[in-house]
Amino acid sequence: MSKLLDTAVAWASAGFSVIPVGSDKIPKIKWSDCQTNPWTVKQVEEWWNKNPTDNIAVIPGSNGFGVIDGDIYKEGGSESLGQLFLDHGLSKQGVPICRTGRGGLHFWFRCPAGIPSGPLTPSVDIKSSGGYVLVPPSSNAAGPYEWIGDSPLDCPIASSMPSSLLETILKRGSSTKSAIANDNHVRPTLFRAIDGREKVMADAVWWAGHRVYEQSGSLDDNQLWMETAWARFESRAKGRDGRTLDQDHGWDELKSKINSSRPKLTEALGLAANDDQPLKRRLSRREFIIEPWDSNDFPGDDSYLVDGLLSPAALSVLYGPSNSGKTFQAMALAFAVGTGTPFYGMNTARGRVVYLAAEGVTNIRKRRAAIRRHFRDQITKLDEPPAVDLIGDSFDLASGLDDVEALAEAIGDAKLIIVDTLAAVVGGGGDENTAPTMLAIVKAANHLIKATGAHVMLVHHMGKNQERGARGHSSLRAALDTEIECKMTAGTGTGRLRVTKQRDMEMGPPLGFKLVPVTIGTNKFTEITSCIVEQTNYQEANKPKSEFVRRLETIIYNKLCAPSRLAQEPQQIEVNGTMIAVIDAIDVKPIRAAFYGLPENEDVSQDTARRRYQRAIKDVCSHGRFVFGSGKIGLLHAYDEQQA
Repeated sequence: MSKLLDTAVAWASAGFSVIPVGSDKIPKIKWSDCQTNPWTVKQVEEWWNKNPTDNIAVIPGSNGFGVIDGDIYKEGGSESLGQLFLDHGLSKQGVPICRTGRGGLHFWFRCPAGIPSGPLTPSVDIKSSGGYVLVPPSSNAAGPYEWIGDSPLDCPIASSMPSSLLETILKRGSSTKSAIANDNHVRPTLFRAIDGREKVMADAVWWAGHRVYEQSGSLDDNQLWMETAWARFESRAKGRDGRTLDQDHGWDELKSKINSSRPKLTEALGLAANDDQPLKRRLSRREFIIEPWDSNDFPGDDSYLVDGLLSPAALSVLYGPSNSGKTFQAMALAFAVGTGTPFYGMNTARGRVVYLAAEGVTNIRKRRAAIRRHFRDQITKLDEPPAVDLIGDSFDLASGLDDVEALAEAIGDAKLIIVDTLAAVVGGGGDENTAPTMLAIVKAANHLIKATGAHVMLVHHMGKNQERGARGHSSLRAALDTEIECKMTAGTGTGRLRVTKQRDMEMGPPLGFKLVPVTIGTNKFTEITSCIVEQTNYQEANKPKSEFVRRLETIIYNKLCAPSRLAQEPQQIEVNGTMIAVIDAIDVKPIRAAFYGLPENEDVSQDTARRRYQRAIKDVCSHGRFVFGSGKIGLLHAYDEQQA
């Protein structure tokens, strides 16, 4: 038998209604009959034996499936699909995915029978009962259909379509025939799916359920649950276009979400299904992993997220003063990991990125648009779209694990999670300058790391005293695997990234960058622009060294290379509470004395000489070759004699 015949028989044998279609995707039979009277396996065999090149279409609803059909090649298609996933907490995990001939995507979810087919947005459709989709190995003039992973035939326990999306589809299906004459007065129901408030309501229901259980010890009080959830929902959402919140998302929807959440929350709280009493749980014992001598110490690509910079499943901070380009750097990193392309020349481990735009999603979208515009040729050559998702909801990482657990569930598996910014995820009662708040942030980040397998990067502000680095209590820095400082040089349009802490990797040299403007659109009066990051020579990103800096570098170099020092002395020195490995170090006292003894310092006061020295040592260390701590000057990288 041919491959098409084999596949058609397999779908029919699995209980799906199979339809023959041409290369134009038009059925070759009166397919409406197949919705109620599917072809038998024998009928399928007879047809494809006579027409062996016909494509295969399947009615998903004939066997309990609904397909989200996203035409991401259309203008705004990728954004609409991503927003749909965000609004309803959809995940790609456990979902069969098919790439269409034109580059669209079909996501196969389990769903109840009778879900109608039709549009959700101009570029996203639902195909279930009353609709059909082509399946591999079908093809058309645009290209072949291909599975990304398993097909529904190989994935019998596929993920179910969430209740919030089912409700939206059913409401849309019952009212799509209503008139849409004036958008100022009648809002088309079919666009209800693009509404983040449904996700906010679901989160409020989950949060309120925990509070009700804490107060009463059970989940019996439905009225209290509804009132608590609505108060939370109302504080985080608002009505639109002159409509009140309960007109768009009323109490019936809230009640439905409580009913659908009850079984999951009952299980999460360890309650019996009928009486809401705690289950007797067997104490679990720790399981220790024994690693034999001949284990692989270098696991290859899994040993890094960004080679030489970021480890997988670790915690990092990218910090800097306002307007230093932190978010541009974070978006550049997200694009590099999401596409598997180098970041500042360093290889990346390709994987899914989730960007948590806690400080506001509008500017992040502009930066994303700039990346799309600037790298469009590169993006079109990729085998699949960049795996960079966006969450624009507000949340709190410092006041317990409610929001953290909801985030982890929404995110699923990921390679990188970027939280922008740390200040925006500290609740009203938190204080960055206290240990409890920062330790709560660290606990939340570690929970996300464990639940998703991702590296978590916090975008953070610099403190008022820039010499002390990132803002807030030192307990955060102590927990970090990597800390990166981002600074712009005033008046140059350039800046640099500098690693200021590295737990498991060497501290690489500073990286120079410049921000390149990109026009992303126009409005009535002017162009709309954003920027992308472009690597540049580090020296171009630095102001000229002062005379005192050059003199101090020469003093340090001469002391390190003195004939009496027979060899380098690799060691660790403490810098701002963190142990830093250096390839050589020397006591600071003779260096300071030599600086004070310079001819330029002979006729000035001791205070003036001290201030000159303090500014010079700070600038010397800012260039990324030296660090100062434990009363020593440490050398991070080999010193080029020609630069002395």
